[in-house]
Amino acid sequence: MVNNKEVPDVEYCFVDIFCKNRKEATSLVDIGDFITFSPNSRIISDNLISKSNDDRCGVFIISQVLRRLKNKLKNVKLSVVSTTQEEIGLRGMAIVASNENPDICLNVDVTDASQIGKNDFPHIGEGIVLYRNADNNPRLQSMLKFVSDEKKIPLKYGVGRNISGGTDASRIQLFAKATAVTDISIPCKYMHSHNEVCSIRDIESCIKLIEEFVLYLDNLSETEIPDFTF
Repeated sequence: MVNNKEVPDVEYCFVDIFCKNRKEATSLVDIGDFITFSPNSRIISDNLISKSNDDRCGVFIISQVLRRLKNKLKNVKLSVVSTTQEEIGLRGMAIVASNENPDICLNVDVTDASQIGKNDFPHIGEGIVLYRNADNNPRLQSMLKFVSDEKKIPLKYGVGRNISGGTDASRIQLFAKATAVTDISIPCKYMHSHNEVCSIRDIESCIKLIEEFVLYLDNLSETEIPDFTF
């Protein structure tokens, strides 16, 4: 028997495809075929509820930043990448980081939000999160905080679940030679489920912060850099 507090053994896991026998089943599927949930997406108040908000939110955010910055940049060379296979060893970013050496990398991802059983995590709808762990450059985070304060964009610090690892930030930190990197995290409830929940306000805040930060860099000369603490 299996209860809700245990991970079931594989022999207890099955998908009922309504076949009478093996012959009928193998006429429909083969060994190694993939299954997935039906697409779903809805908005309730400020909440965006969907499968794969991790990390569709990140892809949407950077697409909107690109749209807003069109024809505005004079000095910054802006490159954007959407990686694959982050969940199985940060594989996509390892390839990118081995071939690209940007000065700055902003890694946009979701993070666990406060929910039942996770009371100490950031709340959705209260701003985006910068984690102060080994993967994140303190000076870069100070610059983002400076811009968020100037533009009154909700932003908070956290310590994260791990001292290192879990996002693409750790891979570009290891494989790119001289890149200052930081995660910009969107709080997400029920991560890795079919009904992940993010706040539309947090998503909009993230778009605004990255847009304003890139414009800030584009207009910055070396003599104007504030004395950031780190």
